[in-house]
Amino acid sequence: TDIVLTSESKHILEAKKEYETNATLKSLVPFPYRFITNDGDVMQGTGRPRNFGEDLSNETSADDIMLSAITSLKTQLKAGFSVGNCCSNFHNLIFDFLRDGCGAAEESFSQCLQENQDAEFRVCCQWTKTEECLKKKEAKKK
Repeated sequence: TDIVLTSESKHILEAKKEYETNATLKSLVPFPYRFITNDGDVMQGTGRPRNFGEDLSNETSADDIMLSAITSLKTQLKAGFSVGNCCSNFHNLIFDFLRDGCGAAEESFSQCLQENQDAEFRVCCQWTKTEECLKKKEAKKK
Protein backbone atom coordinates (compact mmCIF):
# COMPACT_ATOMS: atom_id res chain seq x y z
CA THR A 1 0.00 0.00 0.00
CA ASP A 2 1.33 3.39 -0.97
CA ILE A 3 0.46 6.43 1.13
CA VAL A 4 0.88 9.75 -0.69
CA LEU A 5 1.77 12.38 1.89
CA THR A 6 2.05 16.03 0.99
CA SER A 7 1.98 19.00 3.32
CA GLU A 8 3.04 22.62 3.37
CA SER A 9 3.92 22.14 7.06
CA LYS A 10 7.38 20.99 8.06
CA HIS A 11 6.12 19.41 11.29
CA ILE A 12 3.93 16.93 9.33
CA LEU A 13 6.85 15.64 7.27
CA GLU A 14 9.11 15.62 10.33
CA ALA A 15 6.48 13.51 12.15
CA LYS A 16 6.47 11.10 9.17
CA LYS A 17 10.26 10.69 9.50
CA GLU A 18 9.95 10.06 13.24
CA TYR A 19 7.18 7.53 12.63
CA GLU A 20 9.21 5.67 10.01
CA THR A 21 12.16 5.30 12.36
CA ASN A 22 10.06 4.08 15.31
CA ALA A 23 9.76 0.29 15.04
CA THR A 24 7.13 0.16 17.80
CA LEU A 25 4.80 2.57 15.99
CA LYS A 26 5.39 0.91 12.63
CA SER A 27 4.48 -2.48 14.09
CA LEU A 28 1.01 -1.15 14.95
CA VAL A 29 0.09 -0.87 11.26
CA PRO A 30 -1.25 -4.30 10.23
CA PHE A 31 -0.29 -4.05 6.54
CA PRO A 32 2.83 -3.25 4.51
CA TYR A 33 3.03 0.33 3.27
CA ARG A 34 5.38 3.01 2.04
CA PHE A 35 5.09 6.77 2.07
CA ILE A 36 5.37 8.64 -1.21
CA THR A 37 6.34 12.27 -0.71
CA ASN A 38 7.34 15.21 -2.86
CA ASP A 39 11.11 15.28 -2.32
CA GLY A 40 11.25 18.78 -3.83
CA ASP A 41 8.62 20.17 -1.46
CA VAL A 42 9.70 23.56 -0.13
CA MET A 43 7.10 23.38 2.70
CA GLN A 44 6.21 27.06 2.51
CA GLY A 45 4.08 26.80 5.65
CA THR A 46 1.02 28.54 4.23
CA GLY A 47 -1.46 28.42 1.40
CA ARG A 48 -1.58 32.22 1.30
CA PRO A 49 0.64 33.49 -1.54
CA ARG A 50 1.25 36.86 0.12
CA ASN A 51 2.83 35.03 3.07
CA PHE A 52 5.06 32.77 0.98
CA GLY A 53 8.66 33.00 1.99
CA GLU A 54 8.19 34.09 5.60
CA ASP A 55 9.67 30.85 6.91
CA LEU A 56 11.90 30.06 3.94
CA SER A 57 15.46 30.89 3.07
CA ASN A 58 16.08 33.75 0.67
CA GLU A 59 17.13 31.12 -1.88
CA THR A 60 13.55 29.84 -2.28
CA SER A 61 11.83 31.68 -5.12
CA ALA A 62 8.18 32.05 -6.07
CA ASP A 63 8.94 29.65 -8.94
CA ASP A 64 10.21 27.05 -6.44
CA ILE A 65 7.01 27.37 -4.45
CA MET A 66 4.77 27.03 -7.51
CA LEU A 67 6.73 24.02 -8.78
CA SER A 68 6.45 22.43 -5.35
CA ALA A 69 2.67 22.99 -5.23
CA ILE A 70 2.08 21.70 -8.78
CA THR A 71 4.23 18.61 -8.12
CA SER A 72 2.29 17.87 -4.92
CA LEU A 73 -1.00 18.34 -6.78
CA LYS A 74 0.07 15.94 -9.55
CA THR A 75 1.20 13.38 -6.97
CA GLN A 76 -2.12 13.59 -5.10
CA LEU A 77 -4.09 13.12 -8.32
CA LYS A 78 -2.54 9.67 -8.72
CA ALA A 79 -4.23 8.37 -5.57
CA GLY A 80 -7.36 6.23 -5.59
CA PHE A 81 -8.35 7.18 -2.05
CA SER A 82 -7.61 10.60 -0.54
CA VAL A 83 -7.95 11.96 2.95
CA GLY A 84 -7.54 15.68 3.37
CA ASN A 85 -7.96 18.64 5.62
CA CYS A 86 -10.90 20.40 3.98
CA CYS A 87 -10.10 23.63 5.80
CA SER A 88 -7.48 23.84 3.07
CA ASN A 89 -8.46 25.29 -0.30
CA PHE A 90 -5.68 23.16 -1.81
CA HIS A 91 -7.29 19.95 -0.53
CA ASN A 92 -10.69 21.11 -1.74
CA LEU A 93 -9.17 21.74 -5.18
CA ILE A 94 -7.68 18.22 -5.21
CA PHE A 95 -11.04 16.72 -4.22
CA ASP A 96 -12.85 18.74 -6.94
CA PHE A 97 -10.41 17.46 -9.55
CA LEU A 98 -10.83 13.88 -8.33
CA ARG A 99 -14.64 14.11 -8.31
CA ASP A 100 -14.55 15.47 -11.87
CA GLY A 101 -12.46 12.52 -13.09
CA CYS A 102 -9.10 14.29 -13.36
CA GLY A 103 -7.27 11.68 -11.26
CA ALA A 104 -5.26 8.73 -12.54
CA ALA A 105 -7.45 6.14 -10.78
CA GLU A 106 -10.53 4.87 -12.60
CA GLU A 107 -12.51 5.49 -9.42
CA SER A 108 -11.39 7.74 -6.61
CA PHE A 109 -12.76 8.31 -3.14
CA SER A 110 -12.07 11.27 -0.89
CA GLN A 111 -12.77 12.06 2.73
CA CYS A 112 -12.40 15.27 4.68
CA LEU A 113 -10.77 14.82 8.07
CA GLN A 114 -13.50 17.06 9.51
CA GLU A 115 -15.94 14.23 8.77
CA ASN A 116 -13.85 11.35 10.12
CA GLN A 117 -15.89 8.96 12.26
CA ASP A 118 -13.09 8.71 14.82
CA ALA A 119 -12.96 11.92 16.89
CA GLU A 120 -9.22 11.43 17.43
CA PHE A 121 -8.59 12.01 13.72
CA ARG A 122 -11.28 14.64 13.17
CA VAL A 123 -9.76 18.08 12.65
CA CYS A 124 -11.31 21.47 13.24
CA CYS A 125 -11.07 24.46 10.94
CA GLN A 126 -9.96 27.72 12.49
CA TRP A 127 -13.49 29.09 12.07
CA THR A 128 -15.41 26.01 13.34
CA LYS A 129 -17.49 26.78 16.44
CA THR A 130 -18.82 23.32 17.37
CA GLU A 131 -18.56 22.29 21.01
CA GLU A 132 -16.03 19.59 20.10
CA CYS A 133 -13.79 22.05 18.23
CA LEU A 134 -14.00 24.71 20.93
CA LYS A 135 -12.86 22.10 23.49
CA LYS A 136 -9.95 21.07 21.25
CA LYS A 137 -8.89 24.70 20.78
CA GLU A 138 -9.07 25.31 24.54
CA ALA A 139 -6.96 22.18 25.22
CA LYS A 140 -4.28 23.40 22.78
CA LYS A 141 -3.95 26.67 24.69
CA LYS A 142 -3.01 24.83 27.90
